[in-house]
Amino acid sequence: EYVATYVDDVLVYSKDPMKVIHELQCDYILKGIGVPRYYLGGDILELEQPWQQGEVPIHTALSAETYIANATAKYEQAFSTPSQPFTFRAYRAPMDHTYHSEEDDTELLTPRQSSVYRGLIGSANWVVTLGRFDIAFAVNNLARYCMAPRQGHFEAALHLFGYLKAFPRGRILIDQTPYTKDDATFNDYDWTEFYPE
Repeated sequence: EYVATYVDDVLVYSKDPMKVIHELQCDYILKGIGVPRYYLGGDILELEQPWQQGEVPIHTALSAETYIANATAKYEQAFSTPSQPFTFRAYRAPMDHTYHSEEDDTELLTPRQSSVYRGLIGSANWVVTLGRFDIAFAVNNLARYCMAPRQGHFEAALHLFGYLKAFPRGRILIDQTPYTKDDATFNDYDWTEFYPE
């Protein structure tokens, strides 16, 4: 059984989750009890068509789709003016393969723009935490410049969000098949070179 807690959010994985929830209700006031749909910004999805790899079909997945939709909408609104709406341009990759952030010598952002840049990077970092590992390199690369970002770095962050808006549906499948160490293979290594004693 697993009980995942973060501040005031609780998620229970169990054969009988309501039994655990009722036990928690003895000491805490709980709201929104039911089948989980959303937790810490991530979607908990029940797949319409189970994904089959092994003997047990997979019915559950985690996704950042709702968080991505909310974040992109928030930044599009923030970057829009009454006379000129802003929309993230769609990209097919999280980062332009020809862009070298370490060589960027464009103009430094103002303190206000730098704050917005850090917000973009923070939001993107949470998307990685929610399981979108496909953007991890781009996010980590751009995070290196949070203290003194340049216009090129900002444009690369906009590129990243354009990619997320175009491809929001990445998922992590939850395989409920019990794993035993009998299924694992172990290799013997000689570690005495590194640990002589």
